[in-house]
Amino acid sequence: GRQVWHYVQTWKGAEVVGSHFDVHARNGRIFLITAQLYRPDPEGVPAPGEVVLPLDGPKVAYTLARRSQADDVVTFHDRSGRLVQRYSLRHYLDFEVEERLVADPRILVPARSVTVTDEAGASTLTADDGTHPYAGLVDVSMVGPVIDVRDQQTDSSVPWTFFDDADGLLEWRTEIVPAVASVHHHTNVVRDWLVGLRPGHPWLPEVVLATVRIAGSCNAFYTGGTINFYRQGGDCTDFGRIADVIYHEYGHGVHDYVIVSGAFASDISEGSADYVSATIVDDPVLAPTAFASDPAAFIRELDTDKIYPGDTNGEVHNDGLIWGSFLWNLRNQWITAYGYDDGVRRTDTLFLETLSYGPNYGDLAESVLAADDDDGDPSTGTPNACELIDLMNYHGFGPGTIGVVTLDHDPIASAASKDPGYEVGFSLEALTYGCGALGVDPASARVFYAVDPPAGASVDDLVFQGLVPAFDGTTYTATIPRQPAGAEIVYYLSWSSLDHTVTQTSHGGEAVSLFRFFVGDREVVWCDDFAADTGAWVSAPGFPGESPTASWVSEWEIAAPGGFSNDPPTASSKPNVIGTDVTVDGQYGARNEQYLASPLIPTAGANPWLFLLSSNRWLTVEDARYDVAAVRVLAPDLSWSQLWQNPETDGGTTHLLDGSWKADDLDLRASVVPGDDATFLWTLETDGGLEFGGWQLDDVCVVTLADVPAHYRAEGLTVEHAADRLWLRWNMPFIEPLAEVALVRSSGAWPSDVTDGELVWSDASPQWGQEILVEDPTADPYEDHFYAVFATHEAGSWPYLDVVEGENGASWAALAEETDTDTDTDTDTD
Repeated sequence: GRQVWHYVQTWKGAEVVGSHFDVHARNGRIFLITAQLYRPDPEGVPAPGEVVLPLDGPKVAYTLARRSQADDVVTFHDRSGRLVQRYSLRHYLDFEVEERLVADPRILVPARSVTVTDEAGASTLTADDGTHPYAGLVDVSMVGPVIDVRDQQTDSSVPWTFFDDADGLLEWRTEIVPAVASVHHHTNVVRDWLVGLRPGHPWLPEVVLATVRIAGSCNAFYTGGTINFYRQGGDCTDFGRIADVIYHEYGHGVHDYVIVSGAFASDISEGSADYVSATIVDDPVLAPTAFASDPAAFIRELDTDKIYPGDTNGEVHNDGLIWGSFLWNLRNQWITAYGYDDGVRRTDTLFLETLSYGPNYGDLAESVLAADDDDGDPSTGTPNACELIDLMNYHGFGPGTIGVVTLDHDPIASAASKDPGYEVGFSLEALTYGCGALGVDPASARVFYAVDPPAGASVDDLVFQGLVPAFDGTTYTATIPRQPAGAEIVYYLSWSSLDHTVTQTSHGGEAVSLFRFFVGDREVVWCDDFAADTGAWVSAPGFPGESPTASWVSEWEIAAPGGFSNDPPTASSKPNVIGTDVTVDGQYGARNEQYLASPLIPTAGANPWLFLLSSNRWLTVEDARYDVAAVRVLAPDLSWSQLWQNPETDGGTTHLLDGSWKADDLDLRASVVPGDDATFLWTLETDGGLEFGGWQLDDVCVVTLADVPAHYRAEGLTVEHAADRLWLRWNMPFIEPLAEVALVRSSGAWPSDVTDGELVWSDASPQWGQEILVEDPTADPYEDHFYAVFATHEAGSWPYLDVVEGENGASWAALAEETDTDTDTDTDTD
């Protein structure tokens, strides 16, 4: 609604520079007049193209001049050609950097997003083109919302370095250190690449702390959101001046922060960081000229094809080349297929999405295809599945002839005592739909189970029984046979390729990944759902009875979870959980030891048939080669015995990463005597790198087998009459130990114990669940009888004497006596 009339002043037809008269109106009414007016009196008459230029000074003077402009710089020259005035249309900061490698020609780049402070103390950030609003001398600090560069060689205690600048150009080596300039500029370049591909990447809002010229040489590293570069020394140039190295270190952070599930695999990260550098500079060779003695030497290159596992040697930079060379090959294939820009964008996008799954070489193929998926429906495959699988198989980490298969299965958490069996249902979907002979043979699916595995047993130590599931075209279903109360069952699933050259399992050969559950009705002995912090739980650094290191801290707290890092978004039941670092950032600290101790828990009422420490668990922790999470029983003398520990592998790659609340049962029967009070410990010991979410616990309880006498009652006792005999049929109790079973008959009432009546039958070595058929040879079917089956866990002792008809009791009603009613009516009529 505003109108402006802008007038310029002329003198003898020549514009007077800077002179204006402006009228502002709103809604038809003048409300403001602004003006800057001069009284020009230059010597001479203006020629065409000349302007009247006011010259600043104690008294304004005027000259006739010609104006010209090159980029942002405006200059005025008088009639003699002398420069009489020069100014920039912007205030700016620039500096020089080597375009990519040390000794490359230097290019001028804007100082983006750095802090400038004018002489009055006002501060602001430069724009992306280096401009700022201040004239004159400004102080410059290489810190802003994108990157904070620190020069350790100057003074590591100063958070950033200040430069005085008046001409808009930070001078190379004098006003700005080359490594500072290079890291600042190239971090912005790789960040621009990331913004263009994944603008929601969680690292982008953070300030990246970069340290240059660290003491030492021939190295650079990423850790905890920071990038770090060693100074020139030995045979190595200053790594902070090499764009390839800067992009590589930033690439580690791209990987670290993008992970949504899975884990940070160091070899995958090295290959990923190499690829970030290669795709930005469009060169598979990383950092040529890094070594002073040989300009042709380089750090690594991705052009040579590397194959898994033959080209691995356990060194992460070497092993990462398999993933890196796969990406470089894919990039070249897609450039050929889609053109340079689209081919690079497709590869880079797939690469970043793959990293979000946190893969290692064991599940990299699945992650690549999941990243390629476009509709969330495994049955339709993915757009590039066949091409990707061919290339992954070539590099040795593909799925082979089976393709990539997803398993959908809800594990059995627990089973009731009288469940007739335990149904296992699952489905298998191929992400390689339509890729020739790739796929699963539907007839190959199997369920394998074992009962009561020994503590610490490996998969190879267990004897599994196999089941062939039924298949309805979508879902496989098999039933594990009924087991006795108190039994622990472990099971896994398997399937094979169409040509039967590849077989996969749900547990990958790791005992910790077997599905497991206990059988038996449960009774709660003690429980805490953490609805309130009663102060009964104790946490501290170190371990009970030991003197902790000064740097160790306890991160345990009772609070509502916030979903930070790898932690749960909500509690399992009540609002609160107890866990490590629940409310801050969700990551446990490095180089730390800490414990949580339960209150002294009374276990009166517990029994040895089923005695469990039960909880809902959400645990994310590194392989125990690096970080150890354990559950222990603490004795009164502060010694402890171990109930459980996260797995440790030779390669250190089996991280335990719960992605949902998991029902976790730990068997106490070998560690705690029922009836004794017990204290339990949850501990966490961490190393110096790669942290996850740690412990999160809810609904921590001690449970036992409910109603043991009922479990010792036989099932389905019946009496039958055949061949003028009485026959008894029943199933033995589904419980162990089962030491002795007796069948007793009495008349007039149920037997009250094994001596109350006639002992019909007994077994001193009974088998749980066995179907029994027994003849009572002395029972008269024409009399009433009462039968009871008594069972015990200890020979010679009979504590379970309740009789329930239809379970362990059966009665027989006497048959009616037969009478002769036939009358002889024949007569002799001879």
